[in-house]
Amino acid sequence: MSAPNEGTAVTASTWCRQCRTKQPITGTPVASPGGVLRVRGRCPACATRLHTIVGKETAR
Repeated sequence: MSAPNEGTAVTASTWCRQCRTKQPITGTPVASPGGVLRVRGRCPACATRLHTIVGKETAR
């Protein structure tokens, strides 16, 4: 699986700590200082803020 590009919307699944179910979140990956790409979003069921790691930034 290749890492998504920054700026392209992706859908990722992550566990919601409120619902205790796996929920899909959609958003654009944002790179942290370490080069890790994260997607942030809200749980569709309870609106809890969620985030998940979707890859690592590749050298440009």
